[in-house]
Amino acid sequence: MGVVISLDGAPRQQWHPDSQFQDGLLNVFIPLVDLSPRNGPTELALGTHRVPKPCCPTAVAPLLEKGSVLIFDWRVWHRGLGNTSGAERPVAYVTYARAGVEAASYKAGLPSLDAWEAVWCNPSVDAESGRHAHESEEEGGERHEVDDDG
Repeated sequence: MGVVISLDGAPRQQWHPDSQFQDGLLNVFIPLVDLSPRNGPTELALGTHRVPKPCCPTAVAPLLEKGSVLIFDWRVWHRGLGNTSGAERPVAYVTYARAGVEAASYKAGLPSLDAWEAVWCNPSVDAESGRHAHESEEEGGERHEVDDDG
């Protein structure tokens, strides 16, 4: 469990899954403030946890009220959108694992891409790693606070 805080002025994140292949893990996001288009809600690329992955999937960014719950598979490609609200945007999260599933380290060795088209619609992406040569691993503008005891 932990809290992801999008700082005011944070740019949008790059698209990424929290696990590319591990079945049986779920993210549970609980916004601690109302989400708006300006404070950086989480955008999800629908169907990207399935095999085969859709080419150019539909993206949604639910505008949840404080205390609402968003549950999604770790394999779903998602990103935090930019925060131009003038305030921090905290979201608490909990990870659930199905019995017998070992949770991986948070984002250890996972690809982070400029756009999902690079993975599913561009043959120049390495199919094994899912990476472009110019890809960055930075989490610009976000602070992660994690409680490993919980």
